Order: sequence, then C-alpha cells, then structure tokens
Amino acid sequence: MVKRKSITLNDLQNLYKQLKRNAPPVAYKNNFQWLSKKVEEITKVSYINATTTTTNINNNTTNNYFMMDSRQDETREPAKKKVKQKGDEKHVFFSLLNKTTPYEKWIKFQKLLLVATDEEKTEFFKRAKGLHAGKPFYYGLAKTAERLKEKEEDMVEVVKETKALFLKKELQNKIDNIVNLFRVTLLHENPEDGDGKIPKQLLPFVYEKLSVFLKKQASFLKEEIIMETVKPFVQQMETEMSNDEETTLRKQIEVLKKDIEDCPNSENFDVVRNKLKEELKEKEKSLLQLTSGSSSVLALDAIDGASQLY
Repeated sequence: MVKRKSITLNDLQNLYKQLKRNAPPVAYKNNFQWLSKKVEEITKVSYINATTTTTNINNNTTNNYFMMDSRQDETREPAKKKVKQKGDEKHVFFSLLNKTTPYEKWIKFQKLLLVATDEEKTEFFKRAKGLHAGKPFYYGLAKTAERLKEKEEDMVEVVKETKALFLKKELQNKIDNIVNLFRVTLLHENPEDGDGKIPKQLLPFVYEKLSVFLKKQASFLKEEIIMETVKPFVQQMETEMSNDEETTLRKQIEVLKKDIEDCPNSENFDVVRNKLKEELKEKEKSLLQLTSGSSSVLALDAIDGASQLY
C-alpha cells in the first residue's frame, strides 16, 4: 500500500530539488500534481497538498458551526471585543526571520536587539539555527544559505552570458573589468578609500539606484544608436535630392535664357519677353536659395533684371 503524506508546495519544490539535484522546470514549478508525481516515482510516497487539506478542514469546521442547535446560540454570550490599548503591541524579535520582513528592518537589527527580551533572543536563535519544531524560517541560516548560493550562481551566469556576446578575448576581459568595478570588496573594503568607504548595509540601495541608472543608460544608448543610423541616411538623401534639384534648376535657367535671347525685339513680344524674364528671375532666386542655404536674395533684388549674375 502506497504511503500518503501531507506536504506544502514549497516543501515539495525543495524535495524535488534535493532528489533531482536540479530546480523544477519553470512551467511546472507551481504545479503540485506534476511535482508530486515526479517525487512519488522516487520516494514511493503519495503526497497531498497540505494547503488544500487545511482549507477543507476549515470549511468543514465552519459548516458544522452553522449547523449547531440555535438554542445554544441564544444562551451563548457574545464575545467581548478586546479594545487594543496603546502600548499593548509587543515586538516579537524572531518575526524578523519571516519572508515578509523588509530589508530596511534588518538594518535596524542592533537597535531591535537592545529591546528584545532574553526569551525572544532564545527563540530567535532556535528558529535561525533550525532547532525549533516546524517549517524552517525564510531567513533562517539554512534557507538563506541556499538562496545565497543560487543568487551567486545566477550572477556568474549573467556575466557568462554577457561575455558570450563577444568573440574577442580582449572584449570579454573588458566585461570582467566592468563587473569588478561593482564588487562589494571594492566598494566597501577598499583601503584606498579610508573613511570614505560605503557602509555595506547601504550597498543594496546603491546597487538598486545604479541598476535604474544602467537601465536608463541602456534606453538612452538605444535611442542614440537609432538616431546615428537614421540621421546620415536622411542627410545623404537630402544631398542627393538637392543636387538633383540644382541640376534641374540650372537646365531650366539655360532654357529660359535661350528663349529670351530668341524672342523677337519688338513691342508685340514685350509681354512674352517680360513674362520669361520674371520666370527666369524666380528660377534664379530658387537656385540661389538652394545653393547658399539662405532665404535672402538681396543680390537679385538689387539688380533689376534676370540672369545678370551669369
């Protein structure tokens, strides 16, 4: 007969990791049924979700409560709500070991230690050391050591992936040099800094702010590289289009000059000749603006007549 055992999802994940010597696949990490099946193949023990079992028990208890004899409800005195007096709150020192404890609170550890009772200190020691009966605390020594190892491996892997972007050894070495700039030993224990070293407790905040800066720097660089890609192309196209326009204008000016020259010199053709001259002046004006880059056409305006600059 297969044994059955109640277990939480978190403990089942850890058991899988110990047996398989590897973390569960991301896709099945929170799948209790899949994990229990894989672990059962090795341990020959059937696992039940402890969270689900507890929920069912609580639900049954609640249902039974409402099915009690109503006469008992009538005789039962309503529970008096305890009024919380100011100063009743008592700091439980070992609660620091809970997962929900923010890092900012750990910075105040020494201050909290001063106001903790001997009993609280003893309980903290037992839970941190894993000597108490029950589930290991998130910030206990064993659990924290596991996470430190995983996080250290993750950092090493990120550096490897970054170095893999380059084939040249020189560029890979540059990545190592950049990473070394952020080593805790350099920021916190550098003897050259003397009294100017950064307190280790504040380094996580420094890294968080620097990570924000680096993300913004990466975003800025992407935009800058896109600009450096687009701008030369636009400038090249503008130059080519400008050259084409200049060539066209010069040809049109030559044609107009020839038409004016061939126009008969008589009063009957004065209107035609003047129209050609006005058109020629407009073309010369456009050409001057195009080649000089200025909107001023003072020379053409000062000289009454077209084509006198040629």
